[in-house]
Amino acid sequence: MVQVKDLLPVQLKHYDRCLRVIERRVSGLQSRKILDWGGGSGPLSSRLIAGGCTDVTRYDYLEPEMITFPNLKNAKYVKATETSALPFQATPFDVVISLGVLEHVPFVSDSLKEVYRVLKPSGYFFVFAFPQRSAPLPWISSLLGRDPHPRKYSMRDLQRTLLDHGFYVRKSWRFYFLPKHLSGFPRPLQKLYSLFTPLIYAIDEIIGILPIINRLCASVECYAMKVPYMETLSTFDDYLKPE
Repeated sequence: MVQVKDLLPVQLKHYDRCLRVIERRVSGLQSRKILDWGGGSGPLSSRLIAGGCTDVTRYDYLEPEMITFPNLKNAKYVKATETSALPFQATPFDVVISLGVLEHVPFVSDSLKEVYRVLKPSGYFFVFAFPQRSAPLPWISSLLGRDPHPRKYSMRDLQRTLLDHGFYVRKSWRFYFLPKHLSGFPRPLQKLYSLFTPLIYAIDEIIGILPIINRLCASVECYAMKVPYMETLSTFDDYLKPE
């Protein structure tokens, strides 16, 4: 469980970056209904609320009292009781966010069908920090016994999977060349590393846009929209390539 006191600047900036990406893509975000799917103890929900969002629902398996961010005390929280099914009526949300969640669900297809169901038409689905298959960092972590990710995709795999479930991927990108969590390393070393936060993120931004080299980034990310007509496409080749 993530606690406020445990977060270093290099980690907090990760959530701020996600917030900035969403703000750039979704107009009037502050008044939209947002689902922080698998939001854990709430670091992203906390940043959304701090950014002015007034209707954020956090959904996770944690007990409600396990809230460590002060501004979440009056926020909506729904405790998960099913592996895939979401306990919401159809189409209540304008935005659904998966930050390090989709790669962990036991049944990807069932979960994506549920995300599609609870999104409004033309609603936004953001996928952050999905492990990229070609990146060395996750494989190194696996060799060290520190990689908790059971699923890794290429960018094309992620696009195809979302397309197959009715989502139009508007934009995809790669990120996370340098680590943001030094789990297992001494705390003083983590704090020293965090002093270089602006440089770390600047390098990530540059590496992420360089062809071929960006395949070394640990994550593929994207934002997609719920577009019903996408369900009529029969093959991946019929798909309009994202911008």
